[in-house]
Amino acid sequence: DWLRTTDFYTAPASTRYHDSIPGGLLVHSLKVYNQMIELHKVPVFNNVDIAEATIVALVHDWCKIGFYEPYQKNVKNEATGQWEKETAYRVNQKGIPLGHGVTSLYLAMKMFRLSVDQALAIRWHMGEYNVADNEVNELQKANAEHPMVYLIQFSDRIAASNYC
Repeated sequence: DWLRTTDFYTAPASTRYHDSIPGGLLVHSLKVYNQMIELHKVPVFNNVDIAEATIVALVHDWCKIGFYEPYQKNVKNEATGQWEKETAYRVNQKGIPLGHGVTSLYLAMKMFRLSVDQALAIRWHMGEYNVADNEVNELQKANAEHPMVYLIQFSDRIAASNYC
């Protein structure tokens, strides 16, 4: 019920990179889920609980709920030489200032009782791209001891690429 009151189904996944379209956040979440299912077939990930990883794949970017706002920007149509309005997205700064992974973890914990593996996978889903210098050891420990963390990181990276 809560999710239906948000912009999860209409929000973009980013301002101009992967899935920066209306509904892109949902599209990206489903891409992460699909990649996770494929990567789960790799022997190193076979012992990861698939049901737990499914929840993580679908909620890992909840921090982006209510995070972007649309605006109109002028773009030159190269064919006609005319300037045209195009919808674009920007960060609206109204989010919870906990950081990317921690905000998603906070929101998910309000809805689900998460295992340690799930909490770590949500927290560290950005890998080394969103870690402070004083957190490197925690990230490395999470990656080394909890295969779900890498599973979600890899799934997210592939889903955000042009590969799928």
